[in-house]
Amino acid sequence: MLPLSSRRAFALKYRPRFFSDLIGQDLAVRILTNSILQKMLGPPLLLTGTRGIGKTTLARLFARALNCPSQDKNSGEPCGTCALCQEILEDRHLDVIEMDAASHTGVEEIRGILEACQYKPVACLYKVYIIDEVHMLSKSAFNALLKTLEEPPLHVQFIFATTEIDRVPETVLSRCLRLDLRPVDTELLAQYLAGIAQKENLKIAPAALMLLARAAHGSVRDALSLLECASYLGRDTLNVQDMHALLGLSDETRLEALVVACLQGDCPAALRLFREMRAVGAVAREVLEEMLNAIHTMTCFRLKTPLIEEMLFSETVLVRLKTLAEDLSVPTLARLWSLFSKGFDEVVASPCPELSAEMVFVRTCYTAPLPDLHTLLQNESEATPEKEERLQQQQTSESLLSQHITTLFPGAAPG
Repeated sequence: MLPLSSRRAFALKYRPRFFSDLIGQDLAVRILTNSILQKMLGPPLLLTGTRGIGKTTLARLFARALNCPSQDKNSGEPCGTCALCQEILEDRHLDVIEMDAASHTGVEEIRGILEACQYKPVACLYKVYIIDEVHMLSKSAFNALLKTLEEPPLHVQFIFATTEIDRVPETVLSRCLRLDLRPVDTELLAQYLAGIAQKENLKIAPAALMLLARAAHGSVRDALSLLECASYLGRDTLNVQDMHALLGLSDETRLEALVVACLQGDCPAALRLFREMRAVGAVAREVLEEMLNAIHTMTCFRLKTPLIEEMLFSETVLVRLKTLAEDLSVPTLARLWSLFSKGFDEVVASPCPELSAEMVFVRTCYTAPLPDLHTLLQNESEATPEKEERLQQQQTSESLLSQHITTLFPGAAPG
């Protein structure tokens, strides 16, 4: 049996080697490069944000730029070619120590770091400690760090990274320079994936790239993993249908029919369409998310505001959604959004997500066709022959009752 060829994962193969390669984090990059150019080594850094957006990568880049003897004097970029840069890239430099706090949570590991940081670096200007997932440290480990973080040695730079900033004690937060890394914009992420696909000789439709970028929810690592998964589908050209199958999304035709069924209150049709989507691989959570996207798109059409989901639907579906929106009021669309948003939370938390999703569609079908409050008040204020007849009958009845009371009790006041 022939051995498998060694192939690096996309997330590792295309990991940024320079600040300019990092997408979506311009503010954090500008702050760090300016501190390097001005030779102002600040307090310990705390990088926070969701998964896969470049926290550890940015920490390693900063460690290289701090110590690179041939760094660019204008941009603060490390050269990437010297022996020091290569050793840090390969994670084998003695002065750049990276620790995973998830597997080293105790105070003993932190004490070892505090003892070692008293010694000057072997070959670098600064000794850099990168502690990933710092929120996993124990309370005693955090307490052991406090004094050193407040007055660190001049040759030491601490860099912390975390996805759960709420779990980091305030005593640590107050001693750090906090940089919040943001999820990458969907369009920017799609453009980045297009560049990677070109390097890998992958032919993939722009709409399919947008679906991958949307599914990554701002995470570059997740987007690269999805693109790598798509590369194994074995197609000459990857299209939207391939991405629907890969991501567990529903077919656009069925999605459009499902929207119509909910608006018309056709519960059997809605349940049948949802079960057909499940039969071809759609996930309940994703179906509800697509329903929310469709409702928001119709609301944008109704309010005549720019779309942000324009690339998520084909031109045919967009035209159909625009036509549907013309016959709907904004309060009705807002009620639909509320129903599906609450239903989405229920499906995520439910032990039976498919059954919960079906109940969401049942509830929506019986609620969506109801008139909104504005329509009810308007109908109530409008004069109709039926209302005038009822009012006349009521006035006649009141007049006869008044006459009857006057006859029985002559001294009584009328009314």
